[in-house]
Amino acid sequence: MADVNWYLMLLAFLLGALITVAAMLRQVHVRAGVPVTAEDTTEVLAVAATEQVDDHAAKTTEKIEVLKVPAATASVPEASVVRPKVWIVGAAVGALLAAWVGSAALRAGDVSAAEATETQPAPPILASMAMLPGETAVSDLVGSSSKLEGPTVAGLPPGGASTAIDDPECNPVWVPSLQASYRDSGYIRAVSRILQNKETPAPTVVYDGLISFPDRAAAEQVYQRQLGLWQTCAGRTVATGPVQFSFGEVTDVDGVASMRQQAVGNPRYGCDRAMKVQNNIIIDVKVCRTDVSGQGVDLANADAADIPN
Repeated sequence: MADVNWYLMLLAFLLGALITVAAMLRQVHVRAGVPVTAEDTTEVLAVAATEQVDDHAAKTTEKIEVLKVPAATASVPEASVVRPKVWIVGAAVGALLAAWVGSAALRAGDVSAAEATETQPAPPILASMAMLPGETAVSDLVGSSSKLEGPTVAGLPPGGASTAIDDPECNPVWVPSLQASYRDSGYIRAVSRILQNKETPAPTVVYDGLISFPDRAAAEQVYQRQLGLWQTCAGRTVATGPVQFSFGEVTDVDGVASMRQQAVGNPRYGCDRAMKVQNNIIIDVKVCRTDVSGQGVDLANADAADIPN
């Protein structure tokens, strides 16, 4: 756009220069305020010629009489030659044209810049631990009797024997934010943590993860893929060591996917699995505790509170 603007201004300048040169070459003669015609010029030349012939005075007089303008076009006073500085007018016209074109070009550039700003996509939000509620806030949120503490991971946990179940296909449903769950998904940054208290024999455990993608569409695509796996594993019973858990149905609570994972033989202990998309980030969490009742959904919404949607 900048190149086009300069071309337009150069064209206007050249046009103004052309007008100036043309005006300087043309001399405008004004006779008593009236433009002199070709016939008037011929008359003046003829009179001057006859006055220079001394030996033909009588004929000169006759010629002058003949050359006088008829009554219909009465004679006028002696011509005065005026040569106005019309190049100034041409320069002014050229300057005005350059200013007008330059102003229009600048306005067009401003409009183009504004349109580019409007259409330019916002940069993706990158997951960070600062987006997650503090340990005390999480402890209060999930109803832990003591403060939850634990390590944070600058990325996704690799998993291992402690997170494995006897049904590998459903392992991503059992444990959130695993590397295997998001491998080759196109995510650009992830943070996660595992918090727990020291209660026995049934501690409160929180899995909390944020996974960033290039844009919301990419996050939604991976979310739907994960949700499909949840639906595949719904109704299954899996074992982690000697303990079994039964996977309930997948539900949607105000845009948050949720699944109850109930301990077999212990109706009071279970886990609330939850997942949600906020902007370009997937929030992948799980809360296990005695008498669990939707704390996973509460945690997902708390995580989303500090992420612009």
